[in-house]
Amino acid sequence: MDSKKILLADDSSDVCALTRLKLEKVGYKVFLASDGEQALDMIRRIFSNHVFNLIILDYLMPKLSGLEVLKKIRGSKEYGSLPVIFFTAVDDTGEKEQVLLLGVEDYILKSEGIDRLVKRAQGFFGN
Repeated sequence: MDSKKILLADDSSDVCALTRLKLEKVGYKVFLASDGEQALDMIRRIFSNHVFNLIILDYLMPKLSGLEVLKKIRGSKEYGSLPVIFFTAVDDTGEKEQVLLLGVEDYILKSEGIDRLVKRAQGFFGN
């Protein structure tokens, strides 16, 4: 069975490295983007060859915020239905409500830990 493909967009190299390690340990192939523009570019460029099964976005990133990336994803006919989880340090009710209204699967605070994110991804994929 082909591994599940996850795009992780976060400007923290430490968060990316640890999250990638934990997700790959349980069987996911993880692609990394260091900012919002790079995440969108990867989705657009390789969407036809490597459909991502899940997008994980940080809220605050250079160039384009996670919210801006989410709006562009949801506005696309080709990849508008991609599932998205926010994994962020932004603990603001208004920001959380904005992304939830745009149809994200979850909004997990980094303070809740990477293990919670991994469990959510596993639950999302049914394993």
